[in-house]
Amino acid sequence: MNILFIGGTSFTGPFAIRHLVDAGHAVTVFHRGKSKASILPEGVRHIIGDKDRLTEARAEFRAIRPDVVVNMMCLTTTDAEVFVDVFGDMAGRAVVISSADVYRNYGRLHGTEPGPPDPLPLDEDAPLREKLSEQGEHYNKTSVESIVRKAPFPVTILRYSAIYGPEDPLNRTFDTVKRVDDGRRHILVQDGVDTWRFHDCYCENAGHALALATVRPEAAGRVYNVADLKCPTVAERIHQIARAAGWDGSIVTLKRDQLPEAMRFPGDLSASLVLDTQRIRRELGYQEIVSYDEGLRRTIEWQRANPPEYTDAEFDYAAEDAALMKAGIAV
Repeated sequence: MNILFIGGTSFTGPFAIRHLVDAGHAVTVFHRGKSKASILPEGVRHIIGDKDRLTEARAEFRAIRPDVVVNMMCLTTTDAEVFVDVFGDMAGRAVVISSADVYRNYGRLHGTEPGPPDPLPLDEDAPLREKLSEQGEHYNKTSVESIVRKAPFPVTILRYSAIYGPEDPLNRTFDTVKRVDDGRRHILVQDGVDTWRFHDCYCENAGHALALATVRPEAAGRVYNVADLKCPTVAERIHQIARAAGWDGSIVTLKRDQLPEAMRFPGDLSASLVLDTQRIRRELGYQEIVSYDEGLRRTIEWQRANPPEYTDAEFDYAAEDAALMKAGIAV
């Protein structure tokens, strides 16, 4: 099978590409040549270009005659329109990466969608957002999904949950790992945030799901949630990360107005993002290939070796201690 990736040189992409190459498929990756493409397996063909000028590589794409095109970088309305135009008469089918932020509960969380939270878990037929998210047009996956569904070739949509692991550009575990490594005895959490739940998935497991969706013909035209089997609360997740990092402190829950301003979350915390993942497990046989504990271990090891830049205001321990003492908790 000839498989073309638009993007795919970082995070979940290399895992999927490695699975596909090991299975004997011919893989070509279209990328800017600026990222860590050297980590891709031998035998992968490279086309250098920019996703914002996709039409310029139309002849090279046609020469590949792709059976499947995997678009990791379809982020905006324009991206989706150009993608469908370029590959409309040459792709056998496509896989497009979307996100769980397309669900209406994401809008309810951030106050952009009025009304009560939708029932959990959210399966692939749960209501989607009708308005732009707080991220605006520069990242609009609801529009992307609407456009690619009308493509003249069948499209598989993967709705990624919050992906974590080595190379995570958002450094999702850093906040907890830094506090552990700085010797903080207490980690503060806003009342309501502690019981809020959002689904995530280890990067290699997400790559495995992507590889399955790419080669399995029954995935054509389907939408799949990609997430771990279980979805802990924020407090449970902090405990899991902190314990794996060697911490024996405690989580302290305070009301929003008791916390330092930088730690306050203004959203509707009754709207959780818990995904139903039974469809991809049932139809494609997906299951995690890296355990939760092993994924956390690898993530923490990488996070410690690659701390991001941060400001003192993000870790204002004096303000945190003052909030603890005001609540009658020794620091």
